[in-house]
Amino acid sequence: MKDEEFLAAFEACTLPASEFTYAAHVRAAHLYLSAGTFGQPIDRTSATIRRFAVLLGVPGKSHETITVGLR
Repeated sequence: MKDEEFLAAFEACTLPASEFTYAAHVRAAHLYLSAGTFGQPIDRTSATIRRFAVLLGVPGKSHETITVGLR
């Protein structure tokens, strides 16, 4: 999947659950960092991961410190 398609699916929370992996988190963070300042990607990545985790029924899986630490 191309970066633009991946990011659109990630933000829309339409990636299959099997593809909502640690690698997907890192890929999204990299794409966000490539497109903005440091603070914007952190906020955007964290919000999307939290939203996706809630939709998957695992809201406790999201961890802000780990998300920020990936950067």
